[in-house]
Amino acid sequence: MSRGAGLCIAFDTALILFPMLRTIITTIYPKFDFLALDENIWFHRQTAYALLFFVVVHVTGFYVNYYRIEELKIRPETAYEMLYKSWAGITGWIMCLVMFLMYTTSNKEIRVMNFETFKYTHFLYWVFFIGISSEDDGPDLALLCHAAGCFVSTKSINSYNPAIANIEDEGRKKCLGYNSWRYVLVGLLLYIVSLLWGMYRSFRKTDVTTVIVHPERIPTLS
Repeated sequence: MSRGAGLCIAFDTALILFPMLRTIITTIYPKFDFLALDENIWFHRQTAYALLFFVVVHVTGFYVNYYRIEELKIRPETAYEMLYKSWAGITGWIMCLVMFLMYTTSNKEIRVMNFETFKYTHFLYWVFFIGISSEDDGPDLALLCHAAGCFVSTKSINSYNPAIANIEDEGRKKCLGYNSWRYVLVGLLLYIVSLLWGMYRSFRKTDVTTVIVHPERIPTLS
């Protein structure tokens, strides 16, 4: 359950970026208006709620896992050490802290009172994206990768159940990640393309035809 939720977290991490591709959405909306692309903010929120749900499942699952590992003496570490002193535990709690800051500052009252707090706190998503990126084998994409500690590996699984161990792989340690970097990479590439495209369009000459001031004193230019 914890690893399944972890894979859902990786997928949602990429999916949550799609509604934020404003330049791409604005460009394709006239041709694909049947897709309800104007509901992108709503979809972004729903993905965030799903991400939070799977994080809770993931963390709860590993709490149970660590307790069972200590009880069965599969590893020499205690549950406390695996939760708060291991690489997976430390990076995991850093990512949870980032989520806490981003979710709390997304509250409507905070956005209205101090939009800059909401805006700059959301830049912490880079920490979360780097943390969720991991590979099945070979070096991790970055030092902050959550799976860099290789807590779940073929060696640890084989030691728990020697019946499934392969003789040729005996003694070798292969990390069992989620290949989550593949999902994150797709989302990030589209986000970067949308950002660069928007920057390019910002240099074009713009003619302002109307200015509408809403009751909240927010001007709209067209």
